[in-house]
Amino acid sequence: LPAGTVPDGIAMTAEGELVIACYKPDALFLGGLDGSVRLLHEDPTGELLNRPTNAAIHDGRLYIANLGGWHLTVVDTALTAGPIHHPRLS
Repeated sequence: LPAGTVPDGIAMTAEGELVIACYKPDALFLGGLDGSVRLLHEDPTGELLNRPTNAAIHDGRLYIANLGGWHLTVVDTALTAGPIHHPRLS
């Protein structure tokens, strides 16, 4: 991630990439399997992304929790959610 970022939450895509919610700056990045990182969304004014803390992917939408604004941001996306792994008790 770029210098000065404060990553907080992640969501995994079906392809194994990571959506990274950054508390600072107000931005979302996509981490690739090859170690690359690209900017998905940034909000310099902090109106829609305001200290994003977590992300979830569901039915073609990316949901972002914002600690600074106390709201959820919903963005249409082509990303598909990765599988949820449930621990098994022996």
